[in-house]
Amino acid sequence: MRELVRRGDLWRVWWRSFFIQGSWNFERMLALGFCFAMLPIARRVARTEEQRRAFLQRHLQFFNTHPFTASWVLGAVAKLEQQAVAQNWTEDRPIRLFKERLCGPLGAIGDTLFWSRAKPMAAMIGVILAMHLGWWGVIAFLLAYNVPHLWFRAHALFQGFREGFDVVRRISVRRFQPYGDRLATAGAGILGLLLASSGKWLGPGASSLAVGAGSALLSCLALRSGRFSVPAVVLALLVAGVLVGAAMD
Repeated sequence: MRELVRRGDLWRVWWRSFFIQGSWNFERMLALGFCFAMLPIARRVARTEEQRRAFLQRHLQFFNTHPFTASWVLGAVAKLEQQAVAQNWTEDRPIRLFKERLCGPLGAIGDTLFWSRAKPMAAMIGVILAMHLGWWGVIAFLLAYNVPHLWFRAHALFQGFREGFDVVRRISVRRFQPYGDRLATAGAGILGLLLASSGKWLGPGASSLAVGAGSALLSCLALRSGRFSVPAVVLALLVAGVLVGAAMD
């Protein structure tokens, strides 16, 4: 099959994907942003006025998912649009259904990995370093959060383009759950370190190393045994507070 879409076109889609939420609305959610990101592909595959009109109408339909994991759909749809032209598809229903079916799973994966796990972890890392290194903590936060998600968005986009329809094999909430669990456990450990670091603001005499290790261990055990239950986490934080107070005496 002749490649109509070039690598440079995909990088332009990647850049435009940062604006996918720029025109969010309650009727079609991310549809306008998705269509805007796909315009470099439209210039390659839609040659006639009728084809361009159909392309825009197709991608202005309802679409809503996590803005980071949307890169999988952008890449895969770019591949499908190319296939549709090369193989003279008579209808666009497969493309529309493909987009609709992936909204839910990708939203759940993105919310868990990035909003619930990665962002709080990066924020805690930034706060810990800010306590000791000042403004370097801000830089650490920006790097800890943005470097992984920038890489992920590019990786997902090009992977989606390579695999097209087959990318659905990689998209499963159950498949990504272990990654979310590991991030949650790591976040609990970082929370313990944050509690220890905050001891310096309460007065002299606190043992950061001992309190940090104890807080991290208790938080991790609570999350593991309670399966992320709120009471277990609260208990771990209370015990960690007692340790901090004892270390301060």
